[in-house]
Amino acid sequence: MIVLLAVNNAQSGGSLRAARGAVAIISMMLLAGCAMHRRDSHADVRIFVERFVQSVNASKTDDFVACFAPDASAFFPSGATAARRTGLDAIRKAVQPVFAQGPRNPPAQLKDLIITTTADMAVASFDASDDVVHSRRTLVLQRMAGEWKIIHLHASNVSEAP
Repeated sequence: MIVLLAVNNAQSGGSLRAARGAVAIISMMLLAGCAMHRRDSHADVRIFVERFVQSVNASKTDDFVACFAPDASAFFPSGATAARRTGLDAIRKAVQPVFAQGPRNPPAQLKDLIITTTADMAVASFDASDDVVHSRRTLVLQRMAGEWKIIHLHASNVSEAP
């Protein structure tokens, strides 16, 4: 809109140099805004992932399930829950037996976190391992109503060779 006003002004006798300057300033502001949004999104995703890992470590089923979108899907890393789980009820049923055992010991870590974001989507990949098992996690996130939600979780564990 402002660009059109600047061009209009130049066409009706205003300075073309002023119009170009306005366009350049507006372009820089838009680019800076995009970069700022990306940094903010990256930080928001990190905070979300930290909250997710805390829910796992505390074995808080409600907090864990609250991280997911209503139609989310998940692959969990155990034989008992190896099939894809879709929807909050199925995800809750998959984690309840594990969480019923109490807080995770040793706690899941947040190592080697890599976050990729776009406007309303993000992928967070990290290693939640201890010294015995590599616990690789990938979260596909979508911003919904202003907050991040997991739309897909893929979890795999690999034991260290003896």
